[in-house]
Amino acid sequence: MFENIFYYLTFILWAFILFNFAYTVILAFAGLKPQKPTPKHDATKRFAVLVPAHNEANVIGDLINSLRNQNYPSDLFDIHIIADHCEDNTAETAEQCGAKVHVRNSGPKGKGGVIRFFLDKLSNELPCYDAVCIFDADNIAHPNFLQKMNDALCEGKTCIQGYLGTKNPHDNWVTKAIYSSYLITNRLWQLGKENLGLSAACGGTGFCVSTSILERFGWPAQSLTEDLEMQMLYSLNGIKFSWSHEAITYDEKPLSIKIAINQRVRWTIGHLDVQRRYVMKFIKNMIKQRDIKLLDQVIYLLSPLYWVVFGVLLFGFAAEFLVGIQVFKLGVTEAFALNVLSLLIYPIAGIYLETKSLKAMHMVPFLLAFTPIWFVAVVLALKSFNKKDWFHTPHGVTKAQNKVLPSWNIGRLGQAFPNKENLSPVFLVNPLISESKHPSIKAKTEIKPV
Repeated sequence: MFENIFYYLTFILWAFILFNFAYTVILAFAGLKPQKPTPKHDATKRFAVLVPAHNEANVIGDLINSLRNQNYPSDLFDIHIIADHCEDNTAETAEQCGAKVHVRNSGPKGKGGVIRFFLDKLSNELPCYDAVCIFDADNIAHPNFLQKMNDALCEGKTCIQGYLGTKNPHDNWVTKAIYSSYLITNRLWQLGKENLGLSAACGGTGFCVSTSILERFGWPAQSLTEDLEMQMLYSLNGIKFSWSHEAITYDEKPLSIKIAINQRVRWTIGHLDVQRRYVMKFIKNMIKQRDIKLLDQVIYLLSPLYWVVFGVLLFGFAAEFLVGIQVFKLGVTEAFALNVLSLLIYPIAGIYLETKSLKAMHMVPFLLAFTPIWFVAVVLALKSFNKKDWFHTPHGVTKAQNKVLPSWNIGRLGQAFPNKENLSPVFLVNPLISESKHPSIKAKTEIKPV
C-alpha cells in the first residue's frame, strides 16, 4: 500500500516538474526577443503620481527629485504623497520637495488602504487625470518613465507594469541575489508573457492604471498582496496588464536576510490568500470561455507549490544520497537534477541578456544560495497564514549612496549611462543623468533644482 502511495506521489511530482519546466522554457524562449520600442507620442496624458509612504523620510526626497526631473511637461503630472500613520517627518520632507501631501492617520496601515483613501479623497479631481502611476517611497524613477507610460496609453493600453530595476544591487550578497532575480524575471518571464500576448504580473510599484479602470473598479483589494489581487480582478474582467521594458523604476532591496525572508513570507501569505479566492474562478472561466490564456494566471496563482515540490525533492535527494533511503520510486535524482539545471541555465541566460556582461555571472552563486529562502518563506507562510498584519520594511539603510557603480551594475541600461564621474550623489546608484546611447532613452544632462 505504501509503495503504491509513494509511486503515485512521485508520478505527481514528476508531472508537476515537467509541466513547470515546459512552461518556464516556453516563456524564456519568448523572452529572448527584445521588446520593440513603443512609438513616440506627444506628451498629452495627464498623470497623478501616487506614493504611499509610512515613515519614509530617509528616502522620499530622492523619489520626488527623480519625479521632478522627468522628461515630461511638469504641468501634466502631480505628485501625491500619502503620509500613512507616519511618526517621522515624511510629510514635511515631501512638502519641502514640492509634492502634494495628504496625511492619513485612521484606518489600517498598508498600500491598499492608502490607495482607497487617495481615490476617495480625490474622487472629484480624478477625472482630470488620464492615469494614476503608483510608486513605493524607496523608489527612483527613470527620467523617461512618464513619457513611456504616455506612449503606452496613447497606444491603447490601460494597465502597464514598468521594468523593475534595483537601486542598490551590490550592497551585499543578498541584494546581488535579489537584483539578479529581477533581471531574470523582467526578461525571461515578464517580457516572455508580453511577447506571447499574456498578461504581465503587477509588481506593486512602477505601474500605471488608466483612470477609466479605477473609476470602474475602484480599489477593493484587501489582501497583503493587493497588487496581485487587483491583477486577478482585472484579468477576470478581460483587462490585461501590459509590460513596458522601457518605463523603468529602481527599487531598494533589503540588506538583511531576515528582512528579505519577512518580505517573502508576507508576499506568500497574500499570494496564498488570493490563490484561495481566485484560482477556481479562473479554472471555471477558462473552461467556460475556452480561453487557454487564463491557464497562465492559474499557473501563477499556484506558483508557491513549486517551492513546496522543490523542498520535497531536496529532502528526497538528501535521504537517498546521504542516508541511503529511497523515498520515491521514480528517479528523484533525475527530477532534482532537472530542477538544478533549470535553476542554473535560466539565471545565466537571463542575467547575460540584461547585462551583456560575463562579469555579472559572479552573482549566480548568490542567487542559488538565496533560492531556498523561498521554500522557507512558503513554509512559514503556511504556518502563519491567519496572521495578515501588514508590517513596514525599513528603507534608506543602503550602502550604495557612497558608491559609483560600474556600468554593468545597472542591468540592461549599463551601456546607456557610461559617464558617472560628475553626477550628484543622489544619482550615483541610479546614474540617469548622462546622455543615453540606448535607442529608447534620451536622458537629460542636467538636474532640475528642487
